[in-house]
Parts: sequence; structure tokens; C-alpha cells
Amino acid sequence: MSKYSLNRKISVLVCTIATAIIGIDFSIISKPAHAVAVDLSCAGGYEATYNPPLTLSEKVTTIQSDGTLTCNPILGTDKTIISGSDKGTATITASCDLASQTPTDRTYHWSNGQYSKVHLIPIVNEKPAGDSVVAYEGTVTEGEFINDTVTETLTLATLDTSKCLSNGVPNASGAETITFIKP
Repeated sequence: MSKYSLNRKISVLVCTIATAIIGIDFSIISKPAHAVAVDLSCAGGYEATYNPPLTLSEKVTTIQSDGTLTCNPILGTDKTIISGSDKGTATITASCDLASQTPTDRTYHWSNGQYSKVHLIPIVNEKPAGDSVVAYEGTVTEGEFINDTVTETLTLATLDTSKCLSNGVPNASGAETITFIKP
């Protein structure tokens, strides 16, 4: 028996024992995959304005958001949508350090004249190194793509910590990505 064959048999035995002990289900490898039907996928810039500005103290703040999106009609079902925009207002409790967990409603206006109203719930909201990274999941409640599942990610640049200590951070800007998936 070759050394390679023995090593392979030992590896298979070790993996089998580990699987039995920790309960890994390798049967998912043999399960058929299903395609995800994407209605729309977009990316662009995003700006948030805070009133009052964010400081280190938690307080009720109104956020005005403004996003400009470029969409990929090749990936979507509606080939007439090449761009979009979203504007919204939300009132939350926030600070430079506190990541809000407040759901929000946002309306996206598309280049084909249609709109999609979306109810979004933050599922990840972190502030690594001062950046603000928020991942939302939600549903289209009105307009084009009604009942689609929506995933959105916002990444806002590092807040100026010196402003957090004084008059506050009045705004932040960064990137936005959004995908609409058929039910």
C-alpha cells in the first residue's frame, strides 16, 4: 500500500469520526441547488444627514437619506430600469457609537417611472473603526416588485471623531447596494 493511499484512508476515517462527533451534515452537498430569481440589482452612493448632529451622547435624531443608484438591467427582470434613487426620513435614537436597530420605510424611484416602497429591518448594524455598516432585509410593500425580498447594505465612511466630541457629525456618505429577489 502506498503512503498516499494510507494518508487518504486516514483522512477519510478522521473526517468520518469528526462528522459523527460534531454532527456536520455533509448531505447538503448532494441536495439540488435552486436558482435565485433576481428582479433588480443596484449599487451607488448614499448620504445621510443627521439633525441634531450625532455626538457621543445617545439622543433622538432625524436622519434624512439620499441615495443614487446605478442598476444592472442584465441581472434583472425589468430591463427598462437602469438607475434609481431613494430618499427617506427616519427618527431614531443614535450616537456616534450606537448603531440603531430601528426599522425604516424607504421609497425607491426607478428610471422607468415606477417606484418600490420597501419596509427594511436592520439585521447587521456595526461600527468597525468608526465606519457604519448596516445590512437591511425587508419586503416590497407597494409598487414595482411587490412582495419581493430586499437586501440592502450601506457602508458609511468613518465619522470624524473630533466632531463627535464637540458639535457633532452633521452627515456621512458612502456606498449603497440593493437587491430585489422574487418570492
